[in-house]
Amino acid sequence: MREYSASTDTMLDLKAGRIDAAFDDVTLINSILAKPENKGLAYTGPKIGGLVFGEGEALGFHKTDADLKAQFDVAIKAALADGTLKKLSLKWFKTDLTPATP
Repeated sequence: MREYSASTDTMLDLKAGRIDAAFDDVTLINSILAKPENKGLAYTGPKIGGLVFGEGEALGFHKTDADLKAQFDVAIKAALADGTLKKLSLKWFKTDLTPATP
């Protein structure tokens, strides 16, 4: 097992046959697999997710920007509710990255 500081180095070693498998973010792997020069690479096993890998992405705001935070909260909830977030996720990342509803 080897740890890399950059995903690009991991992919270079995978393509060159110096390693047999790589574990990385699904959006990165999708972008790699979409390139014709990587036709020899493929997924194996199930996609892994859950809290052990973190709760997702985040936006940071200054504490004094409570109104801006509230506007983002409303917009994100609306995009989740009407399917916009899923549609954009599938378009740009080729996978559904919308959070599971509790």
